Amino acid sequence: MSKSTGAAAQDAARRRRCGVGGDGADSNRSSRDPMVRLRTLLILAVVAVAILVVLTYESNVRTDTGDVGARARDIHSGPYGSVGYEIDYEQGAAPDPTPVSRLLDFGHRYSGKLTFADQTSGAIPAQGKQCYTDAQAFAIADSHHDRISFPPVLWLHYTFLNGYNCASNHVAGETYRATSVIIFMPALRSCGLPVIGGSCVADQVLEAAAMAHENGHVMGLCAISMPDLSPPICDGTGHALDKMSLMAPVLDPSSPNVINLTLEGKEVQLLNEL
Repeated sequence: MSKSTGAAAQDAARRRRCGVGGDGADSNRSSRDPMVRLRTLLILAVVAVAILVVLTYESNVRTDTGDVGARARDIHSGPYGSVGYEIDYEQGAAPDPTPVSRLLDFGHRYSGKLTFADQTSGAIPAQGKQCYTDAQAFAIADSHHDRISFPPVLWLHYTFLNGYNCASNHVAGETYRATSVIIFMPALRSCGLPVIGGSCVADQVLEAAAMAHENGHVMGLCAISMPDLSPPICDGTGHALDKMSLMAPVLDPSSPNVINLTLEGKEVQLLNEL
């Protein structure tokens, strides 16, 4: 073999070796490309989910703090499988467990959803007030709300204060936002005679009724979130015309609806309009 022939053979061999090496690199790149694309897609998916969560959270904050009745449809449908009741109370105004249990039953019966209470935050320090203006009551309640609705749980907030409503000693409760309720416990108390050592205790029937009445407002009653019936059953202020209704502006302790926490048939019909 001549030197030139040998050199040509070596060059060919080198070229073949280089060619083999190049094919391997292309093959490795080809095998890596799907993995790179998959990682990119996963990162984009995570970012998209994070953005969706943030937007959903912000939307829920706006709705929770919206007008009374804004959560009515969500209580009866929507992406929420359960309704949680956040219970906050001023020292000396803790609700009795029995009325709370009855409130949960009322919420379940008229929403069809699982209901439960969260009462783990402890007492709000005593404020030493004989009465609260609306602004004062709303501020203290808002400052102790820890839960925001987020699927699968829709949260309602009940705050129990150890003072009257300054507007009237007869105001037992007030629903002031889509998910926020204040109960003025002294308005629900009956007091024994001081001369025999009597003390003031909440009437459990009226306590449960006041809580359920406000829950009715959160649900959209009476005709807050839906058109009234014809002839009307509501008075235009969110209350029922029937004085024996649980949704009447003044609760009648002798009413079976108040005692048993029941809505009338036409009120249920209103809820079914949602």
